[in-house]
This record gives sequence, structure tokens and C-alpha cells, in this order.
Amino acid sequence: MAKRVNNQPNTSVVLPREDRERLEELAREFGYTQTRGAGAGKIGSISALMSAIAKGELTLQKKNLDVTKTN
Repeated sequence: MAKRVNNQPNTSVVLPREDRERLEELAREFGYTQTRGAGAGKIGSISALMSAIAKGELTLQKKNLDVTKTN
């Protein structure tokens, strides 16, 4: 059985390969990298990226916001 970090339940997300690669790239660009294993410090950590978003360390902005005034 896999050991859980901090006794927290694991969450899995199924993503197409291209989305996973892009999220790893974004994580790396923001400085969130793997801390263990062969890719430590090199491969972006999607988990760390998601955690940073949840904690408010990073914010998201919708790309095509409709800011048209209705006056």
C-alpha cells in the first residue's frame, strides 16, 4: 500500500498527455518542481501547482473575459 503524505487522501486526475505536459511546464515555470525521484528539481509538479492555486499563492484569470458595458 502506498504511503500517504501527512495522512491526507490522494486525488487522481485523468488528463490527456498534452494537458499533463502543459501543466508540468507551467509548474516548472512558476518554480513548483518535483522534490523527490529522478526528476527532482527538473520536472514540474502538478500537485504542487494545484496546491498553490488552492492556497491562493497563485491566482487564475479567465482568458476571454467579456467586459462589455451594457449601459
